[in-house]
Amino acid sequence: MSAWLRPKRCIGWVLIVCAVFGGGVAFLFYYAAKTYDVSALEHFVPKQTSKILCADGKALGLFFDEDREPVSERDLPDVLKHALFAAEDKHFLSHHGVDGRGIARALWTDIWARKIVQGGSTLSQQLAKMMFLNQERTIKRKVLEAVLAFEIEWKYPKEKILEMYSNNIYLGSRSYGFEAASRRYFGKSIQDISADEAALLVSMIPSPARFSPITHPEIAVMRRNRVLEQMADLGFLNRDEAMAAEKRPIRVVAQESYGLAPFVRLEVEKFLRDRFGYALADLQVKGITIGTTIRCDVEEQAKKAIQHLASEYDKRHQWRGKVESIFKQKPPQTVDSFYSRTWEKIASGSQVEGLITEVAQDHVSIRIGTFTANLDLQHAPRVQGDFTKTFHEGDVALFEIDEVDVERGTITVGEMTLEASLVAMDETGAILALVGGVDFEASNFDRVMAHRQAGSAFKPIVYASFLETELAKGIVDPWLVRLNDSRQCYRSRPKPYCPENFKHIKPQYAGVAPALRMITESRNAATVSAAAHIAGIKQVVDMARRLGVSSQCEPYLPTAIGACDVTLLEMTNAFSTIASLGIKREPFLVEYVTDNLGNTLYDRREETEKKLFNNQIVLNSQDVSSETVVEDEHAENRVISVDVAKQVLVGMRSVAEAGTAMRSRELPFPIAGKTGTTNDSTDAWFIGVTPEFRIGMWAGFDAKLSLGERETGGLTVLPSWMRFVEAICADTSCGNFDEFVETKLRELMPKAGLKMKGPKERKGFAPDAGGQNDTDVSE
Repeated sequence: MSAWLRPKRCIGWVLIVCAVFGGGVAFLFYYAAKTYDVSALEHFVPKQTSKILCADGKALGLFFDEDREPVSERDLPDVLKHALFAAEDKHFLSHHGVDGRGIARALWTDIWARKIVQGGSTLSQQLAKMMFLNQERTIKRKVLEAVLAFEIEWKYPKEKILEMYSNNIYLGSRSYGFEAASRRYFGKSIQDISADEAALLVSMIPSPARFSPITHPEIAVMRRNRVLEQMADLGFLNRDEAMAAEKRPIRVVAQESYGLAPFVRLEVEKFLRDRFGYALADLQVKGITIGTTIRCDVEEQAKKAIQHLASEYDKRHQWRGKVESIFKQKPPQTVDSFYSRTWEKIASGSQVEGLITEVAQDHVSIRIGTFTANLDLQHAPRVQGDFTKTFHEGDVALFEIDEVDVERGTITVGEMTLEASLVAMDETGAILALVGGVDFEASNFDRVMAHRQAGSAFKPIVYASFLETELAKGIVDPWLVRLNDSRQCYRSRPKPYCPENFKHIKPQYAGVAPALRMITESRNAATVSAAAHIAGIKQVVDMARRLGVSSQCEPYLPTAIGACDVTLLEMTNAFSTIASLGIKREPFLVEYVTDNLGNTLYDRREETEKKLFNNQIVLNSQDVSSETVVEDEHAENRVISVDVAKQVLVGMRSVAEAGTAMRSRELPFPIAGKTGTTNDSTDAWFIGVTPEFRIGMWAGFDAKLSLGERETGGLTVLPSWMRFVEAICADTSCGNFDEFVETKLRELMPKAGLKMKGPKERKGFAPDAGGQNDTDVSE
């Protein structure tokens, strides 16, 4: 027998090994106690998700670096606990931090492999690792993990350990905790998940990336089914339930990267930065809650309306953006002589005109300034397989530059990106929906706040000033005052200003006719005449400011037909002031802000009440009775009289009944509004109101390039606007306008030579699809 195998020596070696091991463990206990303070767990403040809420409390958007939504242990459903115990820690309720059998089995495997290959960690050990240790796979870390698990179990009850674990486990897609992960993958709270969904969440714990149901669905199914079998083995599910759950397909909710309303999120971020100085990094960790005025259902319909507009535009155009031949221009040009002003800015992202120099079935050659470009079918899906059906040599079409290679003199181009925006408000100024573009991921620029020329959408402001002037003269029916719609010129520098009507309108000029006909048919010459000779352009600019247009409009005659850069929100607010019978209210989006403890940081209602109270004090100090304040608490916000507002509504109702927006008679309820189209159809608008809603919609390219000759507010925007208002009025019945407005409309339209359809005729009315009635282009 070898000397080292003799009994006494064996006992000695065992004692030495035990002493060394025991000393090592004792040292690790001492080291752990000195280095890690497990009591810090109860004071741990994780990065908390800030939430944006719709008016009904539903989640609208999130700001987060780590998406977390902490829940208490009692909110964890049994099916989730059972899945967790079955897959990760069968003896959680009975061990004291370390599962002896599990750790022994894992250690034996690790020793033979001479590295860490098997876990065996309890939930307490996993909690210790995720909160205090790193991910290195060493014996030292495993022992430390066990030591800390003992301390955690000694200090905290099982319920608290389970709660801390469930709120901090990482489950992929920046989701921490089961609640955040359940909402991320299933779109619902953990309290509503089924057995197969609980098993899927738990199955991801070892490696969220490898076992993700989004990127690796086949592996995710196998992992989930394994957990379901383990649940059945332990009696948490019967075999039939487990087998049925295994057969269910994985259904992961398609989550939008930026939430339901990404443009709302942008505006909320601006509000918080301006109000509290919060940067985005602050919002990602503070866990604040922002209550908005947005209605989730209305926001969804707004997005659908924007997509409908883009889809319908594409149906009318094989190529986004106008296509016209230089050979048909007056005077005709040659391929060598053609030059476009858009070539003054050739850079990535620019939208420019390109001259087609060669056309084949599968590609075209294009000249853009001194550069050449080739476009193939892969980058032109709407051409539908044959360029010769869309382009001809000498055509000028619109392109978006993807890349410029100066050395080679080549450009990579693609199809133009059509844009559109929509904002909806109620009579209080609360913003119910806000969509600033077609695709947020492609462009996060909010076009609700972009400055564009209003075109004929500006005309109700002109006529508001005109009507105010005429009513002040004592004229009972100012809409019957006759205006001159003829080609006339006005003194201007450097050359006379001669406004023209839309070239497709018939007759081209109406001569002298009632003002109601002029706004209904959107006649430019008559509108400029009204501004120049009756109201005065300075009064028009002042009226725009009073109604809610804060952008600077110059007191020049072209402003009368929309040659003023304004935002969609401003114009919609101006129409809202008219619909509210002269009361201007500032649009608002945020109702309240609370911190992570529920303390109020901002409450719009309190600030409004404080403002009204202070106004009351001012009025009382001027010997005005408090009864006056109660009777007209909005007196300080009245910008035009009720009579003027109602008269403007008559005109906008006439536009909807017999003018450029008369296809709106398809709606089962009346609206009032105004179409708008700018020179060369670079911008198309429709802004309309019902007694309940004020809705503005715009379409165009970011570069001020033509949508196409026939693309007007009435054709491009109005149909999608109608779909939107009909959808939101399905639950909130849209009613009739003031009795005076409707009575006056029926009385004046025949006198102005206009025909009004009755309600029965309105329902089911189907105007032509060619846009012949869309006559409001400011040129």
